[in-house]
Amino acid sequence: MITPNLAISNRDFDVKSTEIKKKNDEFLNTINSIKNTTNISLTYEDIKTLSIEEIEEKYTDEDEKILAKNLKMATFFSKDEILSKTLFNSILKKPISSGYDYLSSKFSDKNNYLKAKFDNTSLFDLLHMSLSYSINGNKNNISKNDLDDILLKVNSFDFLDSLSSNYKKGYDKYKEKNNKYSFLYDNYSKEYDEIIKNYKELEEINKSIIKQF
Repeated sequence: MITPNLAISNRDFDVKSTEIKKKNDEFLNTINSIKNTTNISLTYEDIKTLSIEEIEEKYTDEDEKILAKNLKMATFFSKDEILSKTLFNSILKKPISSGYDYLSSKFSDKNNYLKAKFDNTSLFDLLHMSLSYSINGNKNNISKNDLDDILLKVNSFDFLDSLSSNYKKGYDKYKEKNNKYSFLYDNYSKEYDEIIKNYKELEEINKSIIKQF
């Protein structure tokens, strides 16, 4: 009785092993196909060196092209490369369809942050105005002038902390009322908590690399 059962188990194992190997081979072939098509990896260093025109030429697959453009925008976010890399990595983890909206919201937040800082305006009021536009179906299109302002060097951690605390302030204000804004405030505050966490991790990696020299 033992031998037949063992034989069946071995056959099942062989079948499963063959299936797994086949799937692994298919996956590797897909990856190699992508590499052969673009000859470029989606790393921060590679994307940063490419112009938009080069991305248009080198990426033939539409989804890859959209992703590469979003990643390129992330490299522009700040002169602080740790912050730009943090957003770059966040976009890589997201579905391609949501990458642009995610990045646009961060550019809009930074624009509001700079307005509040230099125009002595309430950051909370600016964020609430942006959320109002968003709920009413209006997209926040970023003008070239706003982009020029956004590229100004700021204290990155102060920016992240300010956005996180103000979104939490909004959530605390509206959560008891079951208000339509509460979900958005909560979602954005969690996004900034995640960005801060990832920022600190990248910062520690950079410090450890420097210590090796």
